[in-house]
Amino acid sequence: MKLRAWREHYFLGIIVVLAAVLLFTNLSDRYLWGDEAETALLAKNILKVGHPSMKDGRNTIYSDYNGKILLPFLTTEDYAWKWHPWLSHYVIAASFSLFGISTFAARFPFALASVLTIILTYFLALKISGKNTANLTALLLALYVPFYLYSRQSRYYALMIFLTVTVLYAYVKFIRDERYASVFLAAALVLTFYTQYNAFFSLYLALGLHFLLFSYSWEKLKKLIFISLAVACLTLPWFFYASLGSKYHGLEYNLLFGLAYLVAYYSLYIFPVVFWVLLYVVFRKRLLRQEETCYYYLLLRQRHPRRFDGKKS
Repeated sequence: MKLRAWREHYFLGIIVVLAAVLLFTNLSDRYLWGDEAETALLAKNILKVGHPSMKDGRNTIYSDYNGKILLPFLTTEDYAWKWHPWLSHYVIAASFSLFGISTFAARFPFALASVLTIILTYFLALKISGKNTANLTALLLALYVPFYLYSRQSRYYALMIFLTVTVLYAYVKFIRDERYASVFLAAALVLTFYTQYNAFFSLYLALGLHFLLFSYSWEKLKKLIFISLAVACLTLPWFFYASLGSKYHGLEYNLLFGLAYLVAYYSLYIFPVVFWVLLYVVFRKRLLRQEETCYYYLLLRQRHPRRFDGKKS
């Protein structure tokens, strides 16, 4: 029975095979560029000192910007890396342990994560809209050149994309009150935070807005509060650790300062988002009368709760 069910997804199998060929072929044909090399060296140091460190006991990794050494800005007093969370570094370290230290091993986990992203995107679209949409969605992603550019790098990008799709998948399960959805969603959010916290905050805000506008119920709100508390307990330690004391250009650096800087930077490109928010406020009542509303990049039927729950109306 299960074999028959998987046969229904044969088109996905073809897409995955073609994508895997594109992702893994000549994966090590280029040397690691600056940020990749830095990430890989930090992962290599995990095998020596147990955590991403700028020093391995003999050598020191230096980062500079416009000729200025950023070592005090990026690390704690014991040279532990704090500019990014550590999940991607440990993933690379695991790859180094399995395959040895090489360019291929440094990039392999992220190429694999991208294959999984295509598969999970397919099942997300299948859950939301149906098989035809799922096939088209997976195909378009597999044909998207920038996706491969980010996927074939020893950086957190591919892992962040995969976990973003994972959070969306978990969120749909949560909205539909599926079993273990709350645990799934909390775990996915925590992993996203420890991959790239800026993506975590953006995603969390988007989910919160969607919930309040389209999926609000008191029972789900109580569950969401519990999820938020669990996520906070598992991520707050990084806030304190990453905010430990170094100085740069006379400014005390901490995680909140870094987030404020990035918010200011991204605000340069945020006008279209503000425009659509204002447009929604103006036409909110009219939009809510529509049968279909935009759910991230796919369409969800939101006016009839039974349809959204996968039941016949």
